[in-house]
Amino acid sequence: MQLDVSLPESFSKELQEAVTKTVGEAIAQIEKGSNYPAWMDKGTAAKYLGVSRVTFDKILRKYDVPYTVLNASYFFSKDELNKFMLENSK
Repeated sequence: MQLDVSLPESFSKELQEAVTKTVGEAIAQIEKGSNYPAWMDKGTAAKYLGVSRVTFDKILRKYDVPYTVLNASYFFSKDELNKFMLENSK
């Protein structure tokens, strides 16, 4: 089954601009994430998630966020943080 829809030129242009903007924002977000190392300290991990250090500390107390401890320093994997965020999204 084929459905043909005709849209007014102004709507088509607005739709194209909206899609272009959304794709550009998605690419920028991906590029932003690529500036972070595979393993991050607590402050960098908070920045990566876009929250303050205080908020990140609250998240760590409330949720089981995966981390590694080396010489009394906490390190967070970018991949594990991404996985954690996806698993806890609604």
